[in-house]
This record gives sequence, structure tokens and C-alpha cells, in this order.
Amino acid sequence: SGKFIVTGLAVALATWYNLKFQSKDDSGRSYYSSQYDGETFAIRVPAGTYDVSVQMAEDDNFIPAGTVTVEKGVVNNPSLRMIITSVSGKVTQNGEKPEQSCRILFTNKETDGLTFFYQTDADGNYKAMLPEGDYKVEVRVGMGDAYCGELQVSGTESEINKDFDVEVKNLMLDQQQNFTMTKDGKSTLFKFTPTETAVYEWNMLGNEKDGKYDWCIGYKGFSGSSGHLYADDKDKWSCITDQVLIEGVTYWMSIEGSELASDMSVALKLTKSDETEIINLDQSKTWDQTSSGVNTYYYAFTAPEDGTYRFSGTASQKDTLENWNFVQCLLYGIDVDESDLYNFDAETKKGTLQKDVELKKGSVVIVEVSVNAYTMSGDFTITKVQ
Repeated sequence: SGKFIVTGLAVALATWYNLKFQSKDDSGRSYYSSQYDGETFAIRVPAGTYDVSVQMAEDDNFIPAGTVTVEKGVVNNPSLRMIITSVSGKVTQNGEKPEQSCRILFTNKETDGLTFFYQTDADGNYKAMLPEGDYKVEVRVGMGDAYCGELQVSGTESEINKDFDVEVKNLMLDQQQNFTMTKDGKSTLFKFTPTETAVYEWNMLGNEKDGKYDWCIGYKGFSGSSGHLYADDKDKWSCITDQVLIEGVTYWMSIEGSELASDMSVALKLTKSDETEIINLDQSKTWDQTSSGVNTYYYAFTAPEDGTYRFSGTASQKDTLENWNFVQCLLYGIDVDESDLYNFDAETKKGTLQKDVELKKGSVVIVEVSVNAYTMSGDFTITKVQ
């Protein structure tokens, strides 16, 4: 079938753990070989050309090690040499100890954005293993990235010690925060801790008509949300997004410019736009939609004790018009990130939802019901299953 044994030698400055051969043909299929005895490896692969990368011990990243061409019916003995530099240091936020563990990202500027991810400890210390190259360094907190410097790895040093400091701008409610969005895509990081659970709007003001902003909002343990905003009008406030933010939780937002002709002065402002309804255990909440378009209904629930909770709802169309009915429920919070569509029956024009979620005592869950229909009503209830 064209498969055979390939043996060879892998030499590195650090102990390697796993070898990946990724085919350069259209399939892109990958083959893996774990370490045998020190430096040797053996792997069965079809004939073809492969990009080879090495995963180091206790590291999630695969580091490029070269390209190998395998011929059918020939025993190949490639010798792969890879120079790895150990990079370590401390990440601080505004010159102080970080508020939480974060990820440090090293993006190679010469290899189509190849990025290596490493986790800091509670004190901000990190340790990375990098091949030679020029890197852009960013720190990810929650879901937001912040540019914090550059790093050059020449391959002539076995160890590099480098500290990085990330500037985090504090957002206050209804207060304008000014900053510069650079055309080279360097990201700016903001944080905000609400004093009440409510719906908040993130608004931005730019001084140029043409441009594109990439934004990302999240907090630790939550996938968050992201998107793009185009600057359509100069000196006009635009709403990036609105979200329910939970009292006492720190949110992180990163913004960077793309498709900008030049650096741009920008302002960011956070406002509270709406209250959220509190929903208690075994309490039913009803909603009623009487107009077309998408409407969203928000509820906040706090688990009174550990257990399994059932989030259930019904929806029914009030007219006989043939139209698209779309009802979605999002559940999000520190301990949960779930979404599901109502199971809608076009014949009866009724929909149902049932979702069981494990929660800890005190967990706050935001229930977000999005309705896309003309005239529809429904209800939502939370019960404890066990």
C-alpha cells in the first residue's frame, strides 16, 4: 500500500516528546511518533513530502523542525536538527503583579503568524521554548490581547531572560477613555468590573471616516465574544456591542486597528443601557414579542446551592403567517457557557427548550433569550433537578 518504516535522528537542545509529520499534499494529514530511546524515532508514513515539527516535553506547542521527502520502497534516515532557546521571565500589569494567571503569546513575524502560547503562574512567571526568529509578544487576559513588546531569538543563546509589562487601561462607567489605535495592529487592553448585573453598551468614537476595528471581550473561564466594527462616520459614536455583565466579575476587552491608513485617535465609553430581570428558582418569566426583528430578553439567576438545574422554556406563534421562527437561549456565567435552539414545530407553531446544567452555590447565570419572529410569546422557568 506504499507504507514503510522511516527511521532517523532528532537532535535538539531540549528533550523532545512527540514528532509530527504533516503531509504537504491537499489532505494535510498528520502522523505522529513518540520518542523511543533518547534521540531516535520510527514512524510509518506514505510516500510524499512532509513538514516536520516537534512537541517538547510539558509543552502544547509544535515547533517546526524541517521538511522531509519520503520515497516509496526506500528506507529514509533523515537527520533533523533544531535549535531551541529557553526564554523565561515575568509578566506584570502596569508595573505590578498580575491580577490573575494569563497567557503570553509569541508570534513569529517571519513565518505567516506562527504563534506559541505559554501560561504564566499566579506570580506572572513564564517559561517558553522558542526556535530562532523575530517575535511580536502579546499577553492574553480573559479573552483580550495586549501588545507588550518584541523579542529576537538568534539561536546563539541557550537561555534568555526577558520581562514584559502590559498596560491595562481601567474603564469607568460613563467616562470617556482616550487612546491611539495604531496602523501596525498593536492591541490595547481595557478592564471593567461592574457594581451591578445589567446590560451594558461598549461605544467607540474615531476621528477618521475609514477604518476597521477588531475587538474582543471576555473574562477568565468564558469564551466571550468578538467581532469587527467599521468606521462609517467621522466623529460619531458607534455601539460595538451590548452585553449583560455580572456584578463583581472583571471583564477584559482588547481593541486593535486593521485596514487603517494611519494611526487614529479613538475614544471608548461604557454605558448601562438596561436592567436585567431577576429570575428565582421555580419562578416563571414570560415574554411577548409584537413586532418584527430580533428582540432579546435577559434574566439573571443565582444558584442557591450546588446541584443540577433545568432551564426550560416554551414559545408559540400568535398568528398564522408563514415566516421564519428562530428562538435561541444562551446561558453564560463564570461556571457555564451553553447555548441551544428551541425545538420548533412549524406545524403547531410551538417551540420547547430543556437544558440541564451543573452549578455551584452562588453561581450567577445570565439567561439570554433571542427571538426572531413577527408575533410570538413564551415563558422561561428554572427548576432544580437534583
